[in-house]
Amino acid sequence: MLSVKDYLKKIAVAVFIGYCFWVFLLVSKSILYNYPPVNSVFLSNGKIAGGDFIAFYTAGKIARTDKTKLYDFHYQAAKRDDILGKTFKVHLPFIYPPLMAWAFSGFAVFDFVTAFYLFTFLSALMAVVSLILLHRRLRSLNALSLCVLLLGIFGFMPFYNGCLSGGQLASIGILVYAMVFFFLKKDKDFTAGLVLSLGYYKPPLFLLFAIALTLTRGRQFFFGCLCGTIVLAALSTLYIGPSQFWIYITDASRYTYGQELFTGFQLPVEYGMGIFALLTSLMPSMTWTALVYAALFLGALFMSIACLKRVDPSSELYNLSYAANVIASLALSLQLGTYDLSPLLVPFLIILLNRSVPVRFRWALVAGIALFYGEWQIMKITIHGYIFHLAPLLFAGSFIMLCLSIFKYPRKSSPVTIFQGRPD
Repeated sequence: MLSVKDYLKKIAVAVFIGYCFWVFLLVSKSILYNYPPVNSVFLSNGKIAGGDFIAFYTAGKIARTDKTKLYDFHYQAAKRDDILGKTFKVHLPFIYPPLMAWAFSGFAVFDFVTAFYLFTFLSALMAVVSLILLHRRLRSLNALSLCVLLLGIFGFMPFYNGCLSGGQLASIGILVYAMVFFFLKKDKDFTAGLVLSLGYYKPPLFLLFAIALTLTRGRQFFFGCLCGTIVLAALSTLYIGPSQFWIYITDASRYTYGQELFTGFQLPVEYGMGIFALLTSLMPSMTWTALVYAALFLGALFMSIACLKRVDPSSELYNLSYAANVIASLALSLQLGTYDLSPLLVPFLIILLNRSVPVRFRWALVAGIALFYGEWQIMKITIHGYIFHLAPLLFAGSFIMLCLSIFKYPRKSSPVTIFQGRPD
């Protein structure tokens, strides 16, 4: 006979599946209704097909013709307008590493819509395969759990709408966070470090995460990450030249909330999903923003390191420490758009498959995940005339709950080892 607790679990799973399926249908309907014939760049609602993909496609075109102008924003705009066939007033600058432009030069041999469809397919494949491998590493995967996993992936609005139909790169973030965990659990720290270096595509998302793991995993992980970073930096310099690579670094350093990338353009604070965007508007000056942010960053880093060092790396509690580290790193990224929430699918999966979470914290964490899934519907919070998202509060609450779950157990405790009896 099922207990009340078992009934509640079944109801929660059923509601989750139903919600994810509804989101999937909602976004799919919008895509199918608006998407154009193959020979058109614009949707029926007047927007550009693929959202932000036009910025990457334009960079790919420039990389094929004149890569020395890759970070010339006026040239970017002119090239984009040439692709679109008309002047487009919205700024969509390409501020990613040079090798990302080189990668998109392969897509640029196709017409725009074909390139977008191909990119979307590869992006979805990357995310799905990464999360399937992560699930198999945590727990065996059957047909039912695979269906639930797929619904959870495509029912997460930041990924399906922001990353896939929005033409963004967040699938790389999912790959990096999932595969670093995968290789750490195999005690292949050097390989895990190499994978982390792929965070090159958007370093702010991985800064706190990289520091915490480097200080807790030892030399092999550090050397793996260092080797990968040196190789990518060297290839970038060889590809575009030292002066252009320096231009990229200086431009990227200004592409944060509260600073102008070029005259009249900066990231809209109200689109920021992280804590830094919130501080930018709450604090009276950028000096105060920097001071408070630094304090929060160092505090979160200290707690992440304490959690990672407190438990046995082979235990499920370490998995929770890893999830807390990912959440803290994303929350404190200097730039975090809606689509950048997509890598949260990694800690979500780790938390939901974890058997070490104390009951009193488990439901709080599950509620936090549920709110992240529904955040796009309830995100409007007005402070000082700005509209903010619920995400910063959810980040803080989830991180605190995970830390409390870990510190509930004695130091180096291993109440459950997930690999006992785990099929390869």
